[in-house]
Amino acid sequence: MLKYLICVCLLISFQKNYAQIKEYKLESTSEKSDFNYKAFEHFDTLSPLQIRNVFIPIKGMFTVYTFIAKYSGVSFTNNEKEFHDILIIKTNEENEIVDAYQYTLEWAEPPLSLDLYKPTRKGMKLKSGISIKPMKFRSATYTIHERDTLNEDGILQL
Repeated sequence: MLKYLICVCLLISFQKNYAQIKEYKLESTSEKSDFNYKAFEHFDTLSPLQIRNVFIPIKGMFTVYTFIAKYSGVSFTNNEKEFHDILIIKTNEENEIVDAYQYTLEWAEPPLSLDLYKPTRKGMKLKSGISIKPMKFRSATYTIHERDTLNEDGILQL
């Protein structure tokens, strides 16, 4: 019985620390907006400090939602650190997801676009509590075998 209890405790601890499901909290909503696609085309020419500006909506015909997910992880220096994933989602008049981008703001490994992802599935209705996994995010610019798919999950909180 004691062995069983120890195993259960270890599994719960493992899940809590290593299988985090991120919570993407709504940071802003911008109506009559669009993505700055020109900025995304030049993503790799920007400094890490300029990257956040790429995620600021410009004028357009859509509604753009900006989400931030905070989570703990291990940095390249092998220290635990707080990270921030930014997710912007563009919806049409029916609140269907038309396009999106996801990126870790602390990413510092060149090329920067190595961590930039776009969904391959669109048309889902945006609502609170949905998972980002069904959007099937893939690399926006690269098809490197181990980095071409976003294998993480997250829940949107509107």
